[in-house]
Amino acid sequence: AKEKAGLSIDLGKEQSVKVDLTKEQIAQLKEKGIPLFVNNDDVKLSIPLSVLSAGKHFSVKLNRMANIKNAKSPVYEFNIYIDGKEITQFAEPITLTFDVDASKIKNTKDLKVFYFNEKTKFWELVPGAVYNNGKVEVKTNHFTIFTVFEVPGNQTTLKETAPTPMNGKGLPNTASNSYNFLLSGILFVAFGL
Repeated sequence: AKEKAGLSIDLGKEQSVKVDLTKEQIAQLKEKGIPLFVNNDDVKLSIPLSVLSAGKHFSVKLNRMANIKNAKSPVYEFNIYIDGKEITQFAEPITLTFDVDASKIKNTKDLKVFYFNEKTKFWELVPGAVYNNGKVEVKTNHFTIFTVFEVPGNQTTLKETAPTPMNGKGLPNTASNSYNFLLSGILFVAFGL
């Protein structure tokens, strides 16, 4: 199925970054029915309109964590903020698409996305992952820390290394690399959206 066109924010090599959209920009997206896509060289987030709240400021944060030995993709923590308040559960799922290193994979059918459960300290399966052309895609109704593992069979929990911040490269809670898309109004006009 072809993905619906939307506002795509490509962050390139940026691995730990916060993207801010004003309430006016969110209103334009919702008014025109334009979904939001945020991606870098490792991962893509497809954010449906229902997650965006009209009349409210919206931020999404991608935070690259340190590599985990058995993971087949980079490890990322994702956060969404609406008017500064963290939102961790969504009525409509967000699609996560991870790039994987095909040279490290034995069987693509065994690629699965897992999230780290802070309470149990186990990695837990996010069901429904699909591999296609070097990417693993899954839908999730919540945000936390995610990565891809190659796991044969029906195992739903893993006792793997706990995620840790990158050595000095993670986002501290007090400051972040931030992209404020004040100019995206120009993008809407330029593309006739």
